Amino acid sequence: MWVKLLDPQGGNEKIRPAVVVDLTENGEVCIVVAGTTKFNDTDLLRPDVIQLPYSTSSDTPSRTGLRCKTAVICTWFERIPVDEIQDRTGNVPTVLYNAILRRVKENYQSKKASGDT
Repeated sequence: MWVKLLDPQGGNEKIRPAVVVDLTENGEVCIVVAGTTKFNDTDLLRPDVIQLPYSTSSDTPSRTGLRCKTAVICTWFERIPVDEIQDRTGNVPTVLYNAILRRVKENYQSKKASGDT
């Protein structure tokens, strides 16, 4: 999906890729992990960065619907009203989605333990 988000420093608002990791009980707000297209191979060594499948070919599109290199940053999660979702593009494969959920949970618990939430 695509949603308008600020960068982690609180600036540079733009429409970014994101993955829904939770939904509130009333279904009006979702928790998303933000994605970026600005990363390198060294960033992929970090435990909070997971690259998503993509395809530049319209003949063989990726299940995610992504057409360029994209990674989610599992320490960068935001609460977004569902009606602010700009576009829905595809699905993350289950194994990868479960890995994202585990990393988000680990990062959230770590922040909670340190008093950062």
